[in-house]
Amino acid sequence: MAHITTVSHGDYSSVPRRSYLSTDPFNTVIFSYSTALVNQVYVGTFSSVSGANATNCPAGRVLHETGKKLFPGANSGVNDYMVSVYDPISMLTGFINPNQPIFSLMNTDRANFLLDGPSGAGTGLSASARANALYTRGDVLAGGRLDLSGNALIYGSVSTVGNHYIGGNLSTIGNDFVGGNQSTIGKMSIENKVAFTAGLDVGTETLVGGTVTGQFIRKSVSTSAVTANSYVFLTHSTFVNPGFLSAENLAAGSFNIVSYSTLSATADTGTVNWMVINRS
Repeated sequence: MAHITTVSHGDYSSVPRRSYLSTDPFNTVIFSYSTALVNQVYVGTFSSVSGANATNCPAGRVLHETGKKLFPGANSGVNDYMVSVYDPISMLTGFINPNQPIFSLMNTDRANFLLDGPSGAGTGLSASARANALYTRGDVLAGGRLDLSGNALIYGSVSTVGNHYIGGNLSTIGNDFVGGNQSTIGKMSIENKVAFTAGLDVGTETLVGGTVTGQFIRKSVSTSAVTANSYVFLTHSTFVNPGFLSAENLAAGSFNIVSYSTLSATADTGTVNWMVINRS
């Protein structure tokens, strides 16, 4: 516990040293705790803090410990370690689980009578001041979202099972594996390989109804992704006397799928998967 020892502030009580920064609205995870005697046994109950909502419990608030704690086994109805905190801006008080992912530790020497906000304005921290910096040579395991407003430098491999949205630049020295969609607003610089499970545009096209010329059958495909310099990859989706596939007549907005059959021009009536990839 830190103590204020100056003469002019000698009447201040001890200040708990531990504070937490909320990285999300916390109105649903702060509780009041009460006990009642039921059949000669004290029963503890958690309830919502009166007046707490997403507006007065936003991200960016510094919550200070009051010193009260609840322990599983010692306190009735308590399944997780809980600490009592208060918000000096809204003046709400309640118990939180300090190990929940929406709470991050703040500087432990910060006095609780200092207002939170730019120049002590008391309006809460800005979105750019979410938590302390992290420097580690170990693993970082994130069960929630990864929100990066700056640049990310990755020297190993990146594996993404879901979608990959990048607002800035992406520099990858290792491999980049994307299981879903990848959207990049900035520039992408890659020194190794990129493995896509979905290209810039993909689709399927049946060859039935294509134009027959000798042993060739041609079918036009329309897509805004293709240009005269695009790369088009073709594979058979259904096999009905499949021929040898190629992409021809690439132009802005369309290309032709061509199948050459050693049997006859109309023998290949299957469906073809296509993928268009562009490069700068």
